[in-house]
Parts: sequence; structure tokens; C-alpha cells
Amino acid sequence: MRFTCMICLILMMITACKTKNIPYSEKMKTDLKVMYKKDQDIQNLIINTSNEKVDKSELERKKYAIFKTNCSTLKNYFEEYGYPTINHNGKKISHTFWLLVQHCDHDIDFQKSVLKAMKSELKNNNVAKVDYAYLYDRVQINNGKKQLYGTQVGYDENYNPYIKELINPSTVNKRRKAMGLNTIEEYIEEIRKIQTMNSKS
Repeated sequence: MRFTCMICLILMMITACKTKNIPYSEKMKTDLKVMYKKDQDIQNLIINTSNEKVDKSELERKKYAIFKTNCSTLKNYFEEYGYPTINHNGKKISHTFWLLVQHCDHDIDFQKSVLKAMKSELKNNNVAKVDYAYLYDRVQINNGKKQLYGTQVGYDENYNPYIKELINPSTVNKRRKAMGLNTIEEYIEEIRKIQTMNSKS
């Protein structure tokens, strides 16, 4: 009898983990939008600051402080409500949550937990394939491994972009296409165009 009860309890726990996908409240959605704005504002400020009198290292410290504060809130939401899937929260909120998780590089375990939750919803189209691909690669790179989709970029000493280490580079465009991404060549060209625009602003 005791063994049967234990089995039932384990099954209930597994089911609860699989089905934890609760719609976010309007307040939570508003909070995510506010966090997103802070995230983007500080990064744009750093990009657009060319004044030598401005201490960029201080701006970088502010940026990472914002990332950490945002991440702490995201973890609380995730633990209580799960990942904000498209079917319950819409594409914009789902994407906003994902983007903020991308910047939780100081907490790779959390990124991995979110990635796992996203993977379980891929087949139902409740998460964006593009978002999943980016976070998958980010987690791989953060763990010192090669990426699969070529979304993570580094810069050489002349600030020229390059794709960080890849698994089977010859077939990367096939994998990218399956996830709704453009070719690796087009991707690098897009990054270069953004660099040019930023340098002129």
C-alpha cells in the first residue's frame, strides 16, 4: 500500500511539472514590458554614447545590474507560472520573456530550465522556433560547447563579426531554415549593416 501511494505521488509530481503553464496576470505582463524597456534603453544608451567624457564602464555596470534584477523577477514568474507560452500569453509577451532570459548569462541553470520548458512546447507551436534556436545556442556557448544554429556572434580586434564555434558548419543553413532563420551569410550581412547604421547615428 505504501509503495502504491509513493508511485501515485511521483506520478502527480511529474504531471504537475508537465502541465505548469498558467496564463500570466496583466500586472506580470506589464512588469515584463517595463523590464524590456529598461533592458533596451540601457543597451541603446551604451551603443549611442560616443562622448569620451562619459564613463562607459559605469554604464556597463548599470546594464548588468538591470539584467540581474530582471532575471530575479523572471525566475519568480517562471517557478510559479512556467514559461509564458504563445497560446496563453500571446507572441509579444512570450518573445519579451525569452529576450530577457537571453540576458541572464550569469545564471546558466535558469537559462537551461527555460530552454527545457520551451522545447516541450515546440511541437505545439506555443513558442517561437527562432527564439528557441537563439536560446539553445546561447546555453551551448555559455557552457563552453559548440552552437547548433549559428546565432551567437563574436567580434575580432577590428570589431568585425564572426560566428562562434559551430557543430557541423557545412549543414548549418539547413538547420537554420528548419527553425525559420535566414542563411548564415545573410545573418552576418545583417549584423554588418546594423554596425554601419550605429556608427552613423
